[in-house]
Amino acid sequence: MSTATISTQCKEGSYLIRSEKLWVGAVALVYLAVTVRAAWLRPFVFHEFSTLFVSSTSTLRGMFQAVPADGNPPLYFFLARLCLKLPIKTELALRLPSIFAYFLAGLTVYWFVRRDAGRTHAWLALSVFLGCGWSVYAIDARPYPLLLFFTGLALCCWQAYCRSGNWIALAGITFSAAGAIYAHQYGVIYVLCPLFAGETVRSLKRGRIDPAVIAAGVVGALTVLRTFPPMFRGQKPLLEAIRNCPVFAARPHISDLKLYGAILPRFIPAMAILGVVLLLLWIALTPKRQPALAGSNIPAEDWVAAAMAALLIPAMLVVARFGTNYFQARYGIGSGLGIAMLCGMLLSRLRWRYADSLAWVAAAYCLTVGLLGLWFAGKAPGVTPWTDPVLHAGGSDEAIVVANATEFSPLWWYADEQMRSRVHYLSDLAYTARQTGLVPEYSLMLERAYLPMRLDSYQSFIAEHRHFLLYCSGDREFEWIKQRLADEGWRLRLLQSAPVVKVPGAKAERYREMFEVSR
Repeated sequence: MSTATISTQCKEGSYLIRSEKLWVGAVALVYLAVTVRAAWLRPFVFHEFSTLFVSSTSTLRGMFQAVPADGNPPLYFFLARLCLKLPIKTELALRLPSIFAYFLAGLTVYWFVRRDAGRTHAWLALSVFLGCGWSVYAIDARPYPLLLFFTGLALCCWQAYCRSGNWIALAGITFSAAGAIYAHQYGVIYVLCPLFAGETVRSLKRGRIDPAVIAAGVVGALTVLRTFPPMFRGQKPLLEAIRNCPVFAARPHISDLKLYGAILPRFIPAMAILGVVLLLLWIALTPKRQPALAGSNIPAEDWVAAAMAALLIPAMLVVARFGTNYFQARYGIGSGLGIAMLCGMLLSRLRWRYADSLAWVAAAYCLTVGLLGLWFAGKAPGVTPWTDPVLHAGGSDEAIVVANATEFSPLWWYADEQMRSRVHYLSDLAYTARQTGLVPEYSLMLERAYLPMRLDSYQSFIAEHRHFLLYCSGDREFEWIKQRLADEGWRLRLLQSAPVVKVPGAKAERYREMFEVSR
């Protein structure tokens, strides 16, 4: 078989050559080594405790009953529950589904681009994805990597069906759509938007609709009828509070489009600008009789599907605006998938003798940046609430009220037994509903039946305690308790404070503080 034939088959994705398999395997091993280390060392943060406590319920039935309080479908919790049975550290076990799902999502990016643009540009796309600024979600015990994987898998199955007409690929579309929805409520949007955008262009080219693709996507999407009602009932108090709060801080806003700047490694925007400039120069200087660009045989529907995936940030902003009116950066994580695909596909169109070399250099850079980012993500913060010297100011037997709901779960989990018995969080949903950062406290209260730590009513606690300690982490958005106590006539005497972040030559604006509170 000639070299040209091998090259053509590699580009069309008919098989992986041996050296390619070895390189993919080597990257997988390095990625797993780095992410396992980071997941082992990195302490849990607030939202991961929801996954931990729901997954750790005594029975499987109890877990499914607890899931609606979290607001996400059950797939990640079920996988995490299985992993928690492994004889490994809890932090690693709970994050294993994310670790594997994120890399598998990267492989779907690789395969999608490889079919269109060859392995060189597929490597670039994979490296951009692994070097993405959001790759930290690979060690986050939440369902977003699963959502990315099923989205990428759906696009790869659709792409395979467009080329072969194989019914197994149709089944893959259905399976992927259902899997994405069982991973996250937004799965129906993540899968159907790029899938149907690409299929619309394909139908226009063919002059007729392919009902098999539509049916495969719709059948998988029907899963949302099973997952959405219980999730909506479980989250209804929180959604109503968000809708009615006039000062809520996490509304979707056009300024959230700046999240695109956090997706790519710093080198990639400069590379993209260079590529566009060179491409425009080539178009301006090349006679029309010259042959088409090297990547011009990429089907238009593949371009559109990848572009729609890249536009998931504005798509989710629109969905959030007319739905929950609540937006977090991670809701747009799918844009990283689409942008990685587009990077590989776009560079393949660059008719330049050094284009392949540029792709390999960029791939090496992105992969290095991504792995280093994950390596350093495994480093615990210099000061954590449970090791904070400020926390130990005051008496050794007095009750400690944690003012910040996001700090309460990690502080309790990592504290020793004596400290755990002293730590309290005071809840008053009627008061919190008027605050900018109401979500963490509502989350705790919705899940209180499954939480091992103690949540106290604000009114009941202050009626029973005339003297206690108040620990503040410096994040005023979530620390309404401090100001409320002062407004109600309690005396707050500062015992100790320390800057949250020490910046050489700059005055710290936030402080960790311990107060003695009394009437």
